[in-house]
Amino acid sequence: MEGPFLAGILGVIEASIGIAEPTRFVTTTRAPAPRPSYGLNGAMGIYANYLEPRLPVVRQLASDGFYPEATLLATAMLSGMSALLWPKDPKTGAAKGPDGKGAKKQPGDRTRFVELVVQLGKVEPLPATISIPLLHQHLLSEAGLAAKAGKDSSVLRGQTQALAQLRPGLLHGVDRSVIVTSEDIDLHEDKVRKALPSAGLKLVRRFSYASQLYALLRCGLSHEFKLVRGVTGFPMTSRDARISYASRSVGELAPRPSTWETDEQFAQRCPSMREIFFRIDWLEDLVRSCASATDNLLGQDAFDGEDSPGIPRPGVWWVDGG
Repeated sequence: MEGPFLAGILGVIEASIGIAEPTRFVTTTRAPAPRPSYGLNGAMGIYANYLEPRLPVVRQLASDGFYPEATLLATAMLSGMSALLWPKDPKTGAAKGPDGKGAKKQPGDRTRFVELVVQLGKVEPLPATISIPLLHQHLLSEAGLAAKAGKDSSVLRGQTQALAQLRPGLLHGVDRSVIVTSEDIDLHEDKVRKALPSAGLKLVRRFSYASQLYALLRCGLSHEFKLVRGVTGFPMTSRDARISYASRSVGELAPRPSTWETDEQFAQRCPSMREIFFRIDWLEDLVRSCASATDNLLGQDAFDGEDSPGIPRPGVWWVDGG
């Protein structure tokens, strides 16, 4: 679960923020304070033995202004758990199927990550919640691309209007000083699908918190080691909101949101864009919740140096409509 490279990075970080002795993934660990036990029959699993001692690293990095590094560690923990639950067959490279054997179709890391977060992440706001601003911006961009290609964009534009009616005055075209939180603007997928009957479930779920957490933080940071367009490391509200949005003018974004129009054209139609902010305590609680459930599903045997036995994969993954 922890390679030499990651172990070295964690050791340097832990030492730099005052953890005198870097913790390692072993059967017994020193405990600065009593911790709850979440494994089967009280056995210590990844929560008590591996992840909990490292969560202060995440918190300290964020407190010191290193939000990208903090979220990279937190999302790596989630990816590790998804790999334990649905390990790939060593011969085929595919995640094990419902019968315990290698599946014919290999699910990507995103598929497993989102499955873990949605099914095991019992936090508020729920990871399955749909980000209305990010979905709306996607539909606007797709409508513009269709128009440029000479295709009919009326359905896409109708979808953007339907979303705008769900949240009047809170989407594109508003003054950038209007700050919104998840409670103000985001919705359960059932309400979104009712407003957008022509939109597929897979499309709607692409803009769940779980999916965007992977796309914007886990994937974006892993490949570019910077925050990509669509997510921000700074909240724009003092309200007690675990997920909120920052408003950015188009001129502050690079590259521009779409290739089918100039910055000036986009700015006239959409003077600001929303970027999502995941507060670090929400991510911490998400890691804890998923780890607790993973411990209970796998038990201690999965963490004694042997390959994880995993659990059967779902017949249909959540990202595919399951």
